Amino acid sequence: MGSRWIKQRDLHSCGPVALMNLQKWIGHPVTYASDFHYWKKKCKCNHDGSPLDAFVNSLYSIKDIKISPRSIPSLETIDSALQQGKAVVMKSAFMGKKELDGHYFLVTERSPRHFFCVNTNFQHEWVSKASFKAQWLQNYLYYCDECGVAPYAWIVRKI
Repeated sequence: MGSRWIKQRDLHSCGPVALMNLQKWIGHPVTYASDFHYWKKKCKCNHDGSPLDAFVNSLYSIKDIKISPRSIPSLETIDSALQQGKAVVMKSAFMGKKELDGHYFLVTERSPRHFFCVNTNFQHEWVSKASFKAQWLQNYLYYCDECGVAPYAWIVRKI
């Protein structure tokens, strides 16, 4: 795990943080202090988070990667990608206090029973596959017009 991951510091900046952590995984020299404001602006992140179209445009602007998108990914799809040395950028939905909320984060490693998730629940943690499925693979096909389908995954390979 040779990266010092970036942690989300508010309730709505998961998009820029996910993209910065992806770049750390690639090996790009990214820090919160020097890069957060750039990625926040690029993702059009505000108090409601990052709109899907701005997040996707920002993701596809990152150099040195090849991206394979997956709508409503299975646990097996994510596990297989990680076994092949790829990373997975996730967009998930979950029930908040009054409505559906969304979250972007990165998955970088696996063990037989766990995934290593970067920036979930304001920390970087090993999550059991059963817990991951229950929390992050909830299927909200019609999450919202602006946010699209959730869960959604972008499988990333370094080039």
